Amino acid sequence: MKRSVLAKTLTCAAIFTLVGLTGCGGDEPRPSETASNASEWQRPPSITEARWSDGRVVLLGEAEPYSRVVFAEAGGSVHAGNADQDGRFDISLNVPPSGLWLKPRSQIGQTFVDGLGEVYLLASPGPLAITLINGEASRRVGTSGPLDAVDSDGAVLIFSGRSKSSANVRVDIGAETYSTRSDANGRWSLVTNGAGPVSIGIEGKHYEFPGIGGESGARPVNGGWLITRDLGGNAVQTTWIPVDM
Repeated sequence: MKRSVLAKTLTCAAIFTLVGLTGCGGDEPRPSETASNASEWQRPPSITEARWSDGRVVLLGEAEPYSRVVFAEAGGSVHAGNADQDGRFDISLNVPPSGLWLKPRSQIGQTFVDGLGEVYLLASPGPLAITLINGEASRRVGTSGPLDAVDSDGAVLIFSGRSKSSANVRVDIGAETYSTRSDANGRWSLVTNGAGPVSIGIEGKHYEFPGIGGESGARPVNGGWLITRDLGGNAVQTTWIPVDM
């Protein structure tokens, strides 16, 4: 059976929300800062590229122009840099063999903006750089095969990957065949019901999704990494990331 699906987001219990906290006082804002505050929206920091050299990586991304961008580790250590007039930034850091979790955030004036999801970095096997977003498809950067990730909240599955810009993409899931279309940047996503193990075929590549995870954390499963995150309120999200370059 063939189905055509143009799905971009996952209807999940937890939806990631951007929160801006505004205070008083401080120096006179720059013109770009005044415009951002007037619209009550600032561009959240997100990574668009990862350049690896062994266990070291340079994260390139976009944020509000002239903002201070910080990637914070759970233990309190931070890696910071400044966005330029176009909002572009780059931050260089070392990644331990066990991997690294980072929470992006930016500040301009007295306004703070949480970044998109949580960033997970792994130098080997891989390397791997991916942003995991509550209730949505994960966003992987860097080299990978046609399938970037499979996310699940226990009720539905969201498959995501990259192809040519505005291209038709065929995805075989179990005994079903689906068709979707990539966006202008080549990214595509596809949502189906289910949460159990399933075979996946894309562009001649074969994958075995292991099903939703149990305990929280990241572990190697079926030629990839299975990450389970507790989102609170009994909400759990599992992400499986194949490692094929």
